[in-house]
Amino acid sequence: MPSLAHLMAMGREGHVMTNPPTSINLVTPFNMSRLRGIPIFFFSGSENTVYDPQSTDVSYTLLRDAFGADGYEREVFEGRGHLDCWMGKDAVRDVYPRVRMHVDRVMKVKENGA
Repeated sequence: MPSLAHLMAMGREGHVMTNPPTSINLVTPFNMSRLRGIPIFFFSGSENTVYDPQSTDVSYTLLRDAFGADGYEREVFEGRGHLDCWMGKDAVRDVYPRVRMHVDRVMKVKENGA
């Protein structure tokens, strides 16, 4: 329950925070710089009522604006709810292959030393 309460608090505040009781905003220039060069695929279900799909767009845009487009991807899967992207009965048909595509792309770059 403490983890859920912390996630809810971050949702209300609109940013990632340290654990209570300090609750300090972790979205700082220094912490952002630590994400440079880490390929990230943001995805969400269009019907996610727990975390609005717009939240992945905010993070995606923030990183692209800071470091450029290379390595950052985002997709919203239509008709999927909160956990449907991982646990939905058809996730293996559309979500899993898309995640695999990102992983394969990252691994190819790593293997080629780029």
